[in-house]
Amino acid sequence: MVVSRPHMALVVTTGFDIYHQQLVHGVLPVLNPHGLTLVVNSVNVTGRRLPASVAQLIRTVSPYGVIATTCSKPEEEEDLFSLLDHLGIPAVLVAVRRAERSYVHGDDRTGMRELMAHLLDECGVRRPALARGVPHQTDAIVREQVFREELAVRGIPVDEDLVFEGNFWHEDAYRELRALLHRRRDMDAVVASNDISALGVLKALTDEGLRVPEDILVTGFDNESIATLAWPGLTTVDQDAEGQGEAAASLLIEQLINPGPREPIIIPSQLVIRGPTAPWGRTEQDDFINQVIEIETALEPLALLQDLQKIEIKMGRQRQEKWGPRIIDLDILLFGDEVLDFPELKVPHPLMRQRLFVLVPLPAVNAELIFPDDGAKIKEVLISVLAREGNKKIKRV
Repeated sequence: MVVSRPHMALVVTTGFDIYHQQLVHGVLPVLNPHGLTLVVNSVNVTGRRLPASVAQLIRTVSPYGVIATTCSKPEEEEDLFSLLDHLGIPAVLVAVRRAERSYVHGDDRTGMRELMAHLLDECGVRRPALARGVPHQTDAIVREQVFREELAVRGIPVDEDLVFEGNFWHEDAYRELRALLHRRRDMDAVVASNDISALGVLKALTDEGLRVPEDILVTGFDNESIATLAWPGLTTVDQDAEGQGEAAASLLIEQLINPGPREPIIIPSQLVIRGPTAPWGRTEQDDFINQVIEIETALEPLALLQDLQKIEIKMGRQRQEKWGPRIIDLDILLFGDEVLDFPELKVPHPLMRQRLFVLVPLPAVNAELIFPDDGAKIKEVLISVLAREGNKKIKRV
């Protein structure tokens, strides 16, 4: 029996910050043709359960469907899901991963892996601190897991004293980092689990007389607009919140036509490198001369990498100063059409999509090159980066 419902959908969020605004911007164009869409804040500031007012609203409105983000407390989530099941209301979850439900989430794992590779391999970080997210939320859990995994594969122990609670919030991150800095100051980076907590990190470091990036590097996650407005600009991961909202809304419409949970949808993420961690971070040195060449080799990838490192040593490269001048720096960008993921070598090079000094000369080598991991054309990526960032002193010599 099909139950007739008023043409209204609910988007249940835990606040309405920039991330949620972007999410709703993706939802509305898909759901608007089907009726009204109401955004509801489920945060309970006085307890741990779903607010009675939110539960009563859902019962009264009886929406045709619900899109729900992760709640601030696990008890709220359980109350919300139990209520929706009891009322028989279809739901799609965003950033909440449950096997029995349809859900959409950003690719936190890939994004965090690229971020850590940038810090550890490109910037030489060896004592990073971590500002955790909300403990029960899957995004926070995955980001911390990757933080630990990437240190482990490089043989770098996690200093548990440098892991502190940030709770995805600037005030919490500020307070906890200030307390940590009163005990010790030997970290060389702070990895914040989202951009909002990164703002608290930046303020804490400034108030303690530390410089970013000269003394300590700072990264965020989400690529919210505040990441571009903060000074210095924040290196972060773009998880396409608007794309997540669009996918969630489309999934909800599918469920109305054919009820039942669908396969999870994972929205790709992208590392966005800005001032505080850019590997060319020292500007008081001569410009670099960059070149891209194509070679044929019978060597396996790791053997080729070892030979390139031997060439660097023979030419006098010394890895003594982070971002400092170097006589030569050899990288493997692509290796045929292979996708490689070794601790010491990742192909395609994880940062080449953000580096104009790589993207600009590549088409001269082969104008038809593509990224083997996703099929993106080098020329199209170059055009996109130029439109976003300008030429940044890249010139032919």
